[in-house]
Amino acid sequence: MPAQWEYQIGPSGGISMVDDRWMSRYLLHRVAEDFNVVISLDPKPIVGDWNGAGLHCNFSTEAMRADNGIEEIKAAIDKLSRVHMKHMKAYAPHEGKDNERRLTKLQTCTASPRGWLTGASPSGSPGWSQRRRKVT
Repeated sequence: MPAQWEYQIGPSGGISMVDDRWMSRYLLHRVAEDFNVVISLDPKPIVGDWNGAGLHCNFSTEAMRADNGIEEIKAAIDKLSRVHMKHMKAYAPHEGKDNERRLTKLQTCTASPRGWLTGASPSGSPGWSQRRRKVT
């Protein structure tokens, strides 16, 4: 999609993560005002055959990063999949209709949890996970 970009915040956790997100959006809009730029958080502001845009949030637990952590990841996916469509409606405007416009299989999976994958996959694949270690 033309003129699309992303930025990252974190790492942070809990309520501070949500606070960081709100503050980052405030700063984004405030700086845009100085340059006469309009910011849209619409997941697909222009109709067309291209990727949509949306918030993605990476998270892990200590157990997910430990040896054999893939089993913890699979368990989390299983739990989330049971209420996935409920979450899709609750976390998006218009009862999830905006996410239906965004999740078109062009670079993401569909809104259905049946499209999720686990394991190491190249960037751009739906539901990819990468094994990461905390550096001390």
